[in-house]
Amino acid sequence: MPELQEVCAETSQCSPISPSAEVVNPRENPFLLGKLLQFVINLMQSHNLPLEHGDFFEPCVNALTSEGICQLVAATCSEELLTEMAKSGGRRNVLNLKENPPEDSLCVLWNRLPRGSQFKKQLLESLQKKAAEYHRLAEGSATVNLFQQRFSELVRVFELDARETDMLLLSYLRNIDLWKRSTLDSCRYSKIQTIGAILQIPFLAVAKILADTGKLRKYFCIDKDYDINEGVDAFLAGLTNEPFVSRYFIRHTEVALPWAMHGKLAEQHGEVLKALLATRESGRGISILLYGEPGTG
Repeated sequence: MPELQEVCAETSQCSPISPSAEVVNPRENPFLLGKLLQFVINLMQSHNLPLEHGDFFEPCVNALTSEGICQLVAATCSEELLTEMAKSGGRRNVLNLKENPPEDSLCVLWNRLPRGSQFKKQLLESLQKKAAEYHRLAEGSATVNLFQQRFSELVRVFELDARETDMLLLSYLRNIDLWKRSTLDSCRYSKIQTIGAILQIPFLAVAKILADTGKLRKYFCIDKDYDINEGVDAFLAGLTNEPFVSRYFIRHTEVALPWAMHGKLAEQHGEVLKALLATRESGRGISILLYGEPGTG
C-alpha cells in the first residue's frame, strides 16, 4: 500500500510531542466540550430526525446543569402547558424535572412542543452561548493540551479534511462516553443518516467518507462499525508514548542481509547506495527509489 507507506514515513519524521503538554480530563476539555455541543446543536436543528432517546440530550444537561434546565422550562413553559402535556401523553412523572432525569424531560418537551416554541428557541440559544464559551476557553488557553496536539498531528499527517476531522472527533467523543453510544446504535442506513445530521454532511458524502477506501478506514482510524480504533484512542488520550507509526511498521532488529544477497543491485549500484545512506542526517530517514523491469516488484 504505497500511499500508506508514504504517510507512515512522514509520521516517523513528525515533530515530537511536547513534554510539557498537559493531559486534560476529556470531560473538562473545552475543545472537546465545544465540539460536542456544536454536534448536539446540529442534530437538534435537523428537523428530519426524531430525537426519541434521553441520551441525545445528556450533553445539554451537562452543559446547562439540571438547575439551569429547570429555570429554562419555568421561564418558557407555563404550568398549565406542562400539566396538559402530562395528561395528554400520560407522562406526568417524566415531566417532573425534580424527580426524574432532566434529559428524559428534555426529550419529551422537545418532541412534543412545536418547532417555533419559545422553549426550543431558548434552549438552542443557551447551548450556542455555552459552545461559544467553550471555544473561547480552548483558543485562549496558554497551556498546551496533549489531546489537541496529538489530534492535530494525526489530521496533518493523514491530510484529513474538515469533514473527516469531525467524523474522527465524533467517534472519539462516543468512545469516551461524552455522548452515549446509543445515539448511533441503529442500522447502517439510519446511522449514516444521523451522522450526516450531526456533522451537517449529505448522506452520500458520509457514506463515501466511511467507505473502506476512505482515509479513516484505510488508515485504521475507525472500524467497520464507525467506532474509533483502540490504538488511535490510546494515542489521543495520552495513554502511550509509543510513536504512532509503530501501529503500521515494526523496526527490523535482526542482522541485515549482506550486500552479496542483493545480486546485480549490489554489484552495479552498491557504492552509490552506501554513499546515499552515509549522507543521511542523524535521526531522519532517506527516500531511495528502486525500480527494475516490469513485473520484478
